[in-house]
Amino acid sequence: MKLEYGTLLCPDPIKLSMGTIKQPTLRDIRELSFEKFGAYELYMKITPEEYYTQILKPNGGEKIWDSLTLQQKVEMTMYDLLIQDKEIRSVYLDIFSFFFLEEIVFVDDLFIILKDESERPEKEDDGELSADDICGVISKDNFNDILELLQQVCHIYDADKSQEEAKAKYKNKLADTLMKKMKKGQEEQKKREAKRSGNKDMTLSNIISSVANKHPTLSPLNIWDITVFILLDSFDRIQTNEDYDMLKRSVSVWGDEKKIFKREYWHKNLYET
Repeated sequence: MKLEYGTLLCPDPIKLSMGTIKQPTLRDIRELSFEKFGAYELYMKITPEEYYTQILKPNGGEKIWDSLTLQQKVEMTMYDLLIQDKEIRSVYLDIFSFFFLEEIVFVDDLFIILKDESERPEKEDDGELSADDICGVISKDNFNDILELLQQVCHIYDADKSQEEAKAKYKNKLADTLMKKMKKGQEEQKKREAKRSGNKDMTLSNIISSVANKHPTLSPLNIWDITVFILLDSFDRIQTNEDYDMLKRSVSVWGDEKKIFKREYWHKNLYET
């Protein structure tokens, strides 16, 4: 499900049929801690291969991954791992609890989104949950869809738009699936490495400082009340406007013989490309 640009720009919570997603402000993230939020973003996009070869690398994760068959690697999902591992399950429960306004519990291999207490029927005792208590469910079937919604809220969603891969046909369907997973994993790994560990200029803290001291109305005092999506959207827009201003000055001095200057460049849609 692709959220509309306007929906993400508005700081209001996003109402779904199964619950309500909060758009976290920078203040929310600071209270949580930037380090923990970064871990949340990592787990929103991590693949089983990356989990074994990166997170579990000190504990022999690479050997475990290499020992798996081709079919096991292709069919494995992060939901399979969280069912088996209480620590992974706890991470995703924390993530969903942070982003959803409703209370979330894990019961019978499902993340259960509960209705507000005022909307639940009164019970004489603390009995088991009933359908009247439940707002929605996150299962293996919609797990990745929910994570993609959260990625969009955090402005870290990378839609797969590769026409070349979409048109490619392999005789071996299993090899085809593995190839796509490997390519996607490698691309996302490079982006994460460049953004988080390899480039201090792109850390969330530094982007907050940069936007606060460049934006015409935001400052280090009031920036904490905007959402993380608005921050990163503003960051992209500021960079585009800087490029536009430089090109405009160059054209005003040297002319535009090659007709490269576009007046509409300053309002180019950077998100819906």
